[in-house]
Amino acid sequence: MPSTSESHVLASSLNSGDETAIERVVAKAASDGSSLRDFFKELFKYSAKNHRCEWSSDGVALHPLTDLNALKNLAALRLDSPSRSIVKEVTKICLKVDRFEQEFELENPTPIMLNQPLFTQEFIWAVAEADREKAVLEAAKILAVSDNPSVVIEIVMEIATHHMERIGSFAYSVYRSATFSGRDAIGDFLILLLSALTDEPWPLAPVEGNTTSSLTPYLEDVLRRGDDPAFCQFATAARLWSVDSVRQPGFRKGLLVWAQEMFEASAELEHNGSTDGVSAQVSIMTALDEGNISKLSSAVAQARAQNDWSWPTLVAERWIELASGKRSRFLFLDSLQSVSRTAPASLLPLIAERLVEVDRLI
Repeated sequence: MPSTSESHVLASSLNSGDETAIERVVAKAASDGSSLRDFFKELFKYSAKNHRCEWSSDGVALHPLTDLNALKNLAALRLDSPSRSIVKEVTKICLKVDRFEQEFELENPTPIMLNQPLFTQEFIWAVAEADREKAVLEAAKILAVSDNPSVVIEIVMEIATHHMERIGSFAYSVYRSATFSGRDAIGDFLILLLSALTDEPWPLAPVEGNTTSSLTPYLEDVLRRGDDPAFCQFATAARLWSVDSVRQPGFRKGLLVWAQEMFEASAELEHNGSTDGVSAQVSIMTALDEGNISKLSSAVAQARAQNDWSWPTLVAERWIELASGKRSRFLFLDSLQSVSRTAPASLLPLIAERLVEVDRLI
């Protein structure tokens, strides 16, 4: 666990914009895997406390934690040799965003409050109906009595599955960042969520029981559409589908309704496949340079067979180097590496095609 002084150094260096201090923080974070994990824990907590959720013109929630969490996932694929450029990039992201003070605090429930019946549904409907005062009170009560503080954020995530297009990526990034940062930090992430999601209602449509065991039948349609936000939302949905949580049945019901409304289902394909016919080792970066879909598909298949997931980190570093101030698509890259782990082998050429298309835009 990082010390209080180390946490203070990170926050103060970002707040002051002191480039020398930031370089020292970056160097330490990139020194080894343990330091990298501690760095991201503190960075997530800093962002949750200091960055406000914004809304795009089409009503999609935007927050730095979306990119920060994606970059943490990409950096974590190479813990034996942490990426200094990724660490540097996340500090740049934080420096570009205006800071703000949290709008409210979670109160400590009184013994009388805690002696009252605790109904999770009260919290769910408070968030769904944008009753901030009620939502904050019920959230504080759940936190006070729960052995698993992250459950209150999981409840908000379950609500978000009904509105994946607008808040799915944001809520999932907060959820995963909070879980990674540890139980003592849950409150700041929860305040961020409730601040963002209690300004308007989030209605919950009635959901029937599940009729499928996975979201895989929808993946081919997602890939063929070439819609980056929809692809990222689908990757988030696929991760949530398999998450270890008592709320998993609720996640799956909401996600299935969303997928059925958004995409066309194909016949279930073989989960994995062999790389028969691929004799020579193929470099993913070389295939990407060439824009060769066939070679890249084979390279991804080989990497998957060898359980070698260092290539997304290399791609992220490439994009950081080439972007030169332009917006890179780290959430897309993290989503793609996640989906490529379990996608049917027959869909790897489509995955390769999407990677080449996005790489050319950097």
